[in-house]
Amino acid sequence: MPEQDHRIGLLKILIAAAWADGELSAPEQETIRRIERDLGLPEPQRAQLDSLLREPIGLEEAERMAGDLLPRLTREDREDWLRLIEQVVRSDERVDPAERRLLERMETAIRDADAGPSLLGRIRGFFRSERRADAGSERLERATL
Repeated sequence: MPEQDHRIGLLKILIAAAWADGELSAPEQETIRRIERDLGLPEPQRAQLDSLLREPIGLEEAERMAGDLLPRLTREDREDWLRLIEQVVRSDERVDPAERRLLERMETAIRDADAGPSLLGRIRGFFRSERRADAGSERLERATL
């Protein structure tokens, strides 16, 4: 997925986070606009996101988007995204229970995405050690023949 798609995905998740409590406050919208400018999206993509600022994105949709996108990012990028989501949610100085749940789910998704490569590494290590053990016993059998 090109970097621009990551930026659009991030902004969609930020917008969903802002809408988590059922309303998009002016401070939340200002924070999203600032992040949008900082990411340097071209005008057509910014216009596409404008419609999302007018209508809420459901939490389930935000979780699905995050689930699709997070595994493709580096750990550092995922942590940066979580900080941006927190900035948006906290920008109106009020964290609604629905917003808190979204943050907790995003933290869980990031931890799960982080666990994937380490789990895969442990699995690979297990198979490597099994291959080494098989090769060692094979050498021992040949030596005794």
